[in-house]
Amino acid sequence: MNDRILEKARSLLLVAVMVAAAFMPMLAGANEEQLGDSESLKYTVVSTSGDVYLDEGGWGYYEICLDEVPDGVVVITPSSDNSAVSIDPAYLKFSKLNWDECDWFDVEVAEDDDASNTVATISHTIEGTDTVFTNSAVPSVMVEAYDWDDDMDGDNVPDYLDDDVDGDGVDNDADYFPEDGSETVDTDGDGVGDNADTDDDDDGWLDSEES
Repeated sequence: MNDRILEKARSLLLVAVMVAAAFMPMLAGANEEQLGDSESLKYTVVSTSGDVYLDEGGWGYYEICLDEVPDGVVVITPSSDNSAVSIDPAYLKFSKLNWDECDWFDVEVAEDDDASNTVATISHTIEGTDTVFTNSAVPSVMVEAYDWDDDMDGDNVPDYLDDDVDGDGVDNDADYFPEDGSETVDTDGDGVGDNADTDDDDDGWLDSEES
């Protein structure tokens, strides 16, 4: 009698294990799907309208947009890594009332005393009482401002500040040809630099014939 009871119990246990095993993939699949849903809720998008290109001394702007309604207040604060680039306003605030209306930051670039373009990266932080956008990030915005200052010799000093505009080693006020890097002297005053003048002393004899 006991043997029959034991055998029956074993059979029931085996059936229970088989049933559990059959349901495990379904349960695992359900868990993965639920996890996927929860993960998708964690990552929402804060987008920008892209990088900013302008001239030094000018201004531009870029937009900030949320892709879904927040459950609180979202505060986005910009920060530039170049002091020549200023941003206004100091922050943008989104809530349930205005989340679907893109807002923007104005960008202004000061003029400087070099002859190269001004570049900067604007990064952002997200704060506030919202939980929907807690794990979101705002893309960085690159700023490039074109410098229109002339720089003949490419030394990054604007010509209006450069004592040697053509970069030939002779100061402008002592250079007969301040904008010609191949000439500095005109011995005979004929308007042709000594390097190009075949008779630089204007004596009627070619320089190659004179000792």
